[in-house]
Amino acid sequence: MLFHVFRRLVQNQPRSNLVFLVRVAHDDRLRGTSFTIPSGRRTCRYRSYSRTGRNPIREICGSYKVIGMRRTSVALILAILSSVALAGDFVGQASMIDGDTLEMHGARIRLWGIDAPESSQLCRGDDSLQYRCGAQAANDLDAFIAHRPINCIPVSLDQYHRTVATCSVGGADLGEWLVRNGLALDWPRYSKGRYHEAQREAERTGQGLWKGSYVEPWLYRACIRASGRPSACSDDANAHP
Repeated sequence: MLFHVFRRLVQNQPRSNLVFLVRVAHDDRLRGTSFTIPSGRRTCRYRSYSRTGRNPIREICGSYKVIGMRRTSVALILAILSSVALAGDFVGQASMIDGDTLEMHGARIRLWGIDAPESSQLCRGDDSLQYRCGAQAANDLDAFIAHRPINCIPVSLDQYHRTVATCSVGGADLGEWLVRNGLALDWPRYSKGRYHEAQREAERTGQGLWKGSYVEPWLYRACIRASGRPSACSDDANAHP
């Protein structure tokens, strides 16, 4: 029965969702928590339980009801579904989509806890001239990674079907590296200040965005959604500093 339910899960969920669900079922820190996973045209709500000594995951909106996984069953499931390549989905080389989004094995991965300027976004340098700060973030990150393998640990899934993850290369947290070099901002709404000290250091030493002026990426996106033009949204009167 357990394998049958997982087979249906494989058929009805993207590979990144499956990897995330297996990780949730195996992670004590996530017991008793609720989370959402986009699935086609709908968003399914799941909940992890542990009161009976198990970690079942309940899909509230799907055709199957409960996935009950004992901790000893997770390794068996991974072995049975080895053709899905769960083990390697978040380790390998990646290409840059933008300053905070990677693509690995065909899956989009959004770096957790930070926000980099958008690809179309402009900032001003210490000479007051505009430059493509979003493109620079992506290019500098690509140069730093230099084709080395990346390890990503999933945290959640966002509304765009992307895996949100902390990623590292050579032991260096990519989110922290971007923030420390002034190529991205700590996003307290999600990071809870994890990269605050790295951002303070970047500001103190005048790295990247801190050399001139910029609009926070989340405000830039809000301006674009309100039908603003990239040039106007990039050079808002309320731009920092």
